[in-house]
Amino acid sequence: MKIKLIVLVSLPLWALAIQSCKLKADDSADLVLSNARIYTVNAKDPWAESVAIKGDRIVYVGDAEGGEAFVGDATKRADLGGRFVMPGIIDGHTHPGMMNMESYGPSLPQSSHEDLLAAVKAYSDTVPGDGWIKLCCWSNFDYLKRDKNGPHKRDLDALVPDRPVWITSLTWHSYWLNSKGLEILGVDADTPDPSPGVATYVRDKNGELSGWVKEGAGWQFMAEHFPPDIKNLREGIDRSLSALSTYGVTTVYDGGNWDYEDEVYSYRLNSTHSVNSL
Repeated sequence: MKIKLIVLVSLPLWALAIQSCKLKADDSADLVLSNARIYTVNAKDPWAESVAIKGDRIVYVGDAEGGEAFVGDATKRADLGGRFVMPGIIDGHTHPGMMNMESYGPSLPQSSHEDLLAAVKAYSDTVPGDGWIKLCCWSNFDYLKRDKNGPHKRDLDALVPDRPVWITSLTWHSYWLNSKGLEILGVDADTPDPSPGVATYVRDKNGELSGWVKEGAGWQFMAEHFPPDIKNLREGIDRSLSALSTYGVTTVYDGGNWDYEDEVYSYRLNSTHSVNSL
């Protein structure tokens, strides 16, 4: 069954608009929607038939007769033929700036620890130079089952001792680096955790850095060491925001863009999108 849906986007006072029928209709609306099934998100009066909008405010939500009072000579009208109307959705946590942000080598197998390491070695042998080997992904859950202390840099050091290795986890919230990678980042035994207990450089039972880097302990290095392709980044932002708008999302809470805030917001602030990005 095809569902026809209309989302109203400029409704900061939607929950209060049901009371607007008490306003005087001394100024006609710019737009009146009628013959609709309107969900008001007002528990006391959840359904309405008509909405009147002037500028960026709703001036009326209620029955069809009340909506007619806001119709003037310049008012645009839309008979929705019984279609469903709802307030715009606010997404409480998303990352529209992270679309197309990262690039990796071939996907690593999840079949076993040994298969994953073999794939790391095989890929590193094909990449010339002395720069980063960047791959995805290792499974947080599988590695914690193997060892409650998580992955260890010694496994990567044995395969790739002379160039930095960075492997992102399946959850994208932690990373596995070899000794050369930690050295390139300038992280050593004396480096404090950015946020103890959350953003940390994990130590093993001997107090040695294990190469497991959690949360913001890794994010802070991304923009410097892995600059994004700006063209791909901008295309990703546009596609992400457009998709959100298509599904009725009118406002998003941006949950962060790792260390790429400058690149993301310098583009967003100079662009026009149908989603209000906060």
